This record gives sequence, C-alpha cells and structure tokens, in this order.
Amino acid sequence: MNLILRISILWIVLGLVAGVVLRRFVPPRYLALCTLVAALPAAAHVAYVVWLVLDAPVERGGVATLFALVAVALLLVVYGLFLVLARKRALWLSLYPLAAALVYLLVLLIFHPFTVRDSGAVIDNFSYVRLAWATLFSISALFVFALKFPRFKRPSLTLPRFGRRP
Repeated sequence: MNLILRISILWIVLGLVAGVVLRRFVPPRYLALCTLVAALPAAAHVAYVVWLVLDAPVERGGVATLFALVAVALLLVVYGLFLVLARKRALWLSLYPLAAALVYLLVLLIFHPFTVRDSGAVIDNFSYVRLAWATLFSISALFVFALKFPRFKRPSLTLPRFGRRP
C-alpha cells in the first residue's frame, strides 16, 4: 500500500477515536463550536498561501488580501448553511470540513493565476496532503460525535439569572 494511503487510514482511525472522546466528554451544546474548529485546517492553508505570496519576489499584497477575505467569508457562509441543514439532521455538520476544504480549493483555483503564479510563489504539494489528512480526521471525529444527536438545537444565548425567581 502507498504510504500516503496508510497515513490517511491512520488519520481516519485517530479521528474516530477523537470522536468517541468528544462524544463522551463534550456536552451537545459545543457541537457547533467543534464544527467551526474543524475548518481551521482550511483557514491555516489560507494563511500559508498568503504568507507564500507575500514572501515571493513579486509582491501581490492586495490580491493576496482579497483572496484571504474571500476564502474566509465563503468558509463562514458554508458554515452558516450547514448550521441550517443541521436543524433537520445533526450529521450534516460532520460533512462541513469536506465542504470547507472543497470551497477553499475552488477559491484557490479561481485566484491561483492572480496570487500564486504571478507572484512567483511555489506551493508544495505536501501542504495539500496535510489539508486532506486534517479534513479526514475532522470528518471522522465529527461523524462519531454527531451520531449522538438526532437534531442540532442552537444553544440559547441568554445569560443565567441570579437571585429569586418569581
């Protein structure tokens, strides 16, 4: 078997173990937060690409900033969409890391000629492999964690009341 495939299976198994731990020790109100944390690999890759472009011989700072803003905004829009979908079934949240990675790669594909290629920066292929491994880990962990909840209810944002109750 290929080494990358073996390591990918290892990340899936580690994600399943992490999902069992989350399911045991984390209350259900933190499901949305865990889902948002699952998008951190894509956000880290955005920062990596922006750093490469800004460090390149030809500076393309304005386009790199626009790329970062569009990528993060689309990640948040997809997150909101998956929160709406999760009201019917909480398992939708386990697919958010995959959607976040795909949306990010689509934005990178659109912005690649303007940011990376024109600046002379070179992105190594291993960074994409790391993004895929982190996405596999997040999907498997969130899948096991979300199995516990049939529906996702948004936690109330009201503050606790102190003192006497009428």
